[in-house]
Amino acid sequence: MIRYLLIFFINLINAQSLEELLEDNYSFQADITIEQNNLIQSSAKIRFTQGNFIISEIKPINQTIAKINESIFIQDDDFKQVISRKNDRKLIFNVLTDYSKFALARCNELCYCLNEYHDYTDLCIKFLDSRISQISFTDINQIENTISFDNFVKGDFNISYNPPKTYDFIAND
Repeated sequence: MIRYLLIFFINLINAQSLEELLEDNYSFQADITIEQNNLIQSSAKIRFTQGNFIISEIKPINQTIAKINESIFIQDDDFKQVISRKNDRKLIFNVLTDYSKFALARCNELCYCLNEYHDYTDLCIKFLDSRISQISFTDINQIENTISFDNFVKGDFNISYNPPKTYDFIAND
């Protein structure tokens, strides 16, 4: 217990604000692993820049998900179709640009947590060496989720999406 308190106070003294950390991580690419209730569900690659992102090479399903401004595109390579819809819900990656109510929390790394964020509860963003290392939360179905970030690279990445011309395009506005 004393060890955790010591780590917490050291992190508190050295802590950057969440706003500073996320501004420093405004554009990145990484490999992600998604767990639900401690079981690995999928892995993918993400490119993120100022609220827009592309998640690609999603395994085990063969999809690409892109959020560009206020639109979401779900490309299904098995069915050769792209579904487009308006971003009318808060996606978990929105927390990387909507962080005003988070508070510094105790953990082995540097953590900022929030009890409730739209359809999510017990939300925490963990940092290691000023880089996002994990986002954990409980979803609306009370399933515990963890998104882990590996091979994290900061940089200026262009985020754009063009659906394949041979795919069916379905607009669900």
